[in-house]
Amino acid sequence: MGATMREDISGLISAMMQTHSGVDLTRMLTQNNIFDAAILRAFLLDLVGDDDDFKEFLEDTQIDNSFIRGFMAGMIQSILIEKGHGEVVGRPSHGELLDLYDAASAHLMESSL
Repeated sequence: MGATMREDISGLISAMMQTHSGVDLTRMLTQNNIFDAAILRAFLLDLVGDDDDFKEFLEDTQIDNSFIRGFMAGMIQSILIEKGHGEVVGRPSHGELLDLYDAASAHLMESSL
């Protein structure tokens, strides 16, 4: 209970600090980028085990294994940045990142066979 409350409070404080820090994320959070990220997330998490649809998606979008590895590195980088700023590592959102990382890793292993 205490750890969860501490994470919730830390998340709220981080959100408040982010809002007031003057960091403008609009260059990153464009509609196109959000759409692309949502599609990739959906296919990584929702098509687990549906190899034909996933392969078709990768071919249609021209996403290759080097892109997937870069996507995985980006997730690691975001956690390292948060850790470097003293933020709580292991929050529920990090669990989702871990799920995405595992799905991407599984794809890379399967495609190497």
